Order: sequence, then C-alpha cells, then structure tokens
Amino acid sequence: MKALPKPDKRSKIGTSLRGKLLSAHRSINYVTHYLGYERQSRAFRQEFRKLISKTDLRVAAEIIARATQEWKRSNLKLGGEAAKWHANKSRFRKLVARELERAISGYPKWQQLAQSHRREHQKLSKANLAVLNDKNVHVDFGDVLPPDIGTVMHFTPPFSVHDVHNIPHPNAVAEDASFAVPANGHVINNIAYKQEDDGPIFTDIWGIDWPALYRSSAACGTNYTTPVMGRIKIDARIQNFHSRASIELEDCFGFSQSEAELRVMLFIAIDSPNAVIEATRVILSDGYNSFGSDEIYSVPALDSSVPYVVSTTTNEVFPANTGMRILAGAKVQILSEVDDMKAYVKILHWWQVQQIDVQVV
Repeated sequence: MKALPKPDKRSKIGTSLRGKLLSAHRSINYVTHYLGYERQSRAFRQEFRKLISKTDLRVAAEIIARATQEWKRSNLKLGGEAAKWHANKSRFRKLVARELERAISGYPKWQQLAQSHRREHQKLSKANLAVLNDKNVHVDFGDVLPPDIGTVMHFTPPFSVHDVHNIPHPNAVAEDASFAVPANGHVINNIAYKQEDDGPIFTDIWGIDWPALYRSSAACGTNYTTPVMGRIKIDARIQNFHSRASIELEDCFGFSQSEAELRVMLFIAIDSPNAVIEATRVILSDGYNSFGSDEIYSVPALDSSVPYVVSTTTNEVFPANTGMRILAGAKVQILSEVDDMKAYVKILHWWQVQQIDVQVV
C-alpha cells in the first residue's frame, strides 16, 4: 500500500472559487436536511417533559453520581485488563437502570419513548438518504469513460481549481484535517468528530441534547467554457487508495440513548455565474445506535482495486461561451444525537481525481 499522504507545500485548504453561489447553495441544502432532525428532537423533548420532572432528574443525578464513583473505584481493583473493565461497566449499567426504574415512575415509559424516537429518526435518515442519491448521478467501476469524439475535453492533473469545505455544528466538535492537492488530484477526507453529553443531567435542558450534523468535502477541478449551447455531461474517474472509518458510542449512565451515522459520497459540482449544481451519490452509508451499551464499530473499507467512475448530465441547458468551474471529489456527512452518552466518528479516506471528461450534449 502507498504511504499515507501528508500535507506539504502543494496542499490546499479553503477554496479557489470566486463568488458565493456555491456556498449559499450548500448552506440552504444543509439547513433543509437538518431541520427534520431538529423537529423530531423538539417533539421528543416535549414528550420527555410529560414523563420526567426536574425533581426526577435530580434524583437520577444522585443515583448516577454515586454509581459512577463506585464503578471507578471497582475498576482499580480489577487491574489493567480492559475486558474486565468493559464487563464491569455493563454490570453497573444494569444496576443504574434498575435503580432509575425503582426511583422514577416514568422511566419505563421513557424507554418506550426513546425507542420510538430512534425508529422515527431512522425513518427520516432513510428518506434523506434517497435525497442525497441524485438520480442524475451514476457510479460504476473501471475505466468507463466516454470516447474521444465530438466536443469532449479531457482534464487531468495538475488541476486549476480546488475546494475544501466544511459546515460545522455547534452541538459537536470536529477536528478536520482534510485537504486537496490539485497538482496531482489527491483529495483527503480526514475527520475526528465527537459529540458528548456527560454533564449532570439536571443541568441539561430536560437531560436531552440536540442532534448534530457535520459535512466536509474535498475536491479538485477545472475551469471550462461551453463551446456550444447544450447540456453538460461530466464523467470523473476517482481512485480510492485508503479507507478507514470507525464509530464509537460510550455510555455515561442515565437516560442513555445515542445514534451516530456516517455517509460517504462522491460528487460532481458545477459553479457557473447563473447556476449551481451539486450532484451526489452515496457509496457508503453506515450507522449505529445504543441504549446505554458501549459500542465500537469498524466501518467496512471501500474498494481500492479499480477507480470509481462518476457520471452525470445536467438538466440545465447552458448557452455557448458560458464560463464555469467543474469539480469532482468526495464528501463526508456525520450525524449524531446523544443523551447521557458520547459519540465519536473517525474517518480517513484518501482519493485521487484522475480524470474529468466534459462534453456538451
């Protein structure tokens, strides 16, 4: 395997694009995608208030603080064996759940409500997955590129355009070391993401955190001018060299529930003076949820034996001599929601945009 890339003087972050149309397009798309999760969480909070009072939360906080201290002390007696620590935490998790059920009358109904909320959340995620899979985008393997006929133009590294972009969320923290190397077409998605809810639950707003949505993308591309009027057909050959990703959910005891979801997309974007098009295809979607158990999950690796070929044709007709920027790359979306738990997602994907073919049809 090739050595993993490190940023050097050729590496680029930020964007070489001019104008604000693409940024505005992404922001509107992001907000639209997130609002459904926010509405679900707000409805869940309202139902939670009917079941669990602030007095209940204070009682729960006392139970959890006492159990947490006992758990930490007991770990010291077990020595350094991680397997024993894991089993010990599972035992204390069950003890905490039994105490909460005895002390708080609404706890069993909360468990039913939490499971219902997770099911509704997953339904919305399934619907949003369909939205992210643009019907105009096709992905294949191998060198399935258009023949050199007509108005087709081939673009290979070095590329003249780069775009490294992320949209953070205040409910989560992400260390994003993604970058692009237009000199050779390399794009790297390198993200360490976390959302934590481990404070005293009676100081939370009813013990519930909001969902968080994080997006990051890296791409290379080229300037292009339409030679004639027509729709634009784009084929991008993108090779994966390395893929590693993991999802971790960690319990903090309490009204514990969490979910973390990772989606990896290949995309083609057109940034022109009067139209912005961003066409995506999800090539990996994975996630995990928990109701109090610690989970560490390795996401399956992507195929790196042959290039992915991403193809799309615009519905829009562009006049002759329209100048535009055409990009191809990889995008990562992370969604999480935690209550008295922690969620961590790590991803390192290394790609190369090897060729972009553009023609007017």
